[in-house]
Amino acid sequence: MSYAINGPGFHLDCCDDEFNCPKCTCFHSGKDYESKLEKSKKGYIYMKCLGCKTILGISSDYKGDVVVWLKEDEKK
Repeated sequence: MSYAINGPGFHLDCCDDEFNCPKCTCFHSGKDYESKLEKSKKGYIYMKCLGCKTILGISSDYKGDVVVWLKEDEKK
């Protein structure tokens, strides 16, 4: 969840780049996927969970927070 910090003469917006796998709750940090996501022309990537090896879809929303879903739940 993103949040803002206001102070005298500055405004700082922060966003979450860490998530837990929606299937096995394995923790993933930004270093696991950020470089691939930045290079993606589609705006999303797929990667295997480090714990359960399920394929995850990863993107970010308009606030910069990470959005994660199971590829098997996608509708064709």
